[in-house]
Amino acid sequence: MVEVEIITEETLPSSPEWTLLWSILPWLLTPLALAIHLYQAKVASFLADGVRMLYANKENDEKVRKLAADLSALRAEQRLLSPVNDFALYFKKDRAAIKLQEQYDQAVKDRSSATPHSLMLTPLTMAVAHLVPVLLINLTPQPTAVCLPYSAFWPFNGLLRFPSVFSSSVESRCDELSTDVSLCVFLYLAVLFFKRALRK
Repeated sequence: MVEVEIITEETLPSSPEWTLLWSILPWLLTPLALAIHLYQAKVASFLADGVRMLYANKENDEKVRKLAADLSALRAEQRLLSPVNDFALYFKKDRAAIKLQEQYDQAVKDRSSATPHSLMLTPLTMAVAHLVPVLLINLTPQPTAVCLPYSAFWPFNGLLRFPSVFSSSVESRCDELSTDVSLCVFLYLAVLFFKRALRK
């Protein structure tokens, strides 16, 4: 009979390499999560563009480009003709241009229908951009960045331990008279103060 061991945080290998990685991980993931949070709109736009590229049909794109080039060339030829002196040729080109325009509009419509709808895509990518920082911050225990006197921010000092406001998952280095400031809160406040300083 084969025994299967379920791997949990308690059963993870306790080698020095793993311990080092586990201690470094929050210092890598927290700044990444903060950067994604601060640039959510750009991240969401980047994700949306990536999804559109994934679903893009190269044949449709090539067809649209070819029709646009042909239509532009035909209109240029038509502009060289006089509707009075070259009546027959001018209106022959005009009919051809109208037909090409219809084909171009249909090709653009077909290309748009092949990609995810923007009205759906935008809120989905924004939701991902909101959720990813939260997941990254909660993947590992938040280390203590600094210690502040317990009474300095009372009764809001618990918020300084975010995301561990109601628990003790912050790796505390402070004594009983001090309160922990998590790495997440410390970096976020540092960025806010830095931005405000630049505006002055």
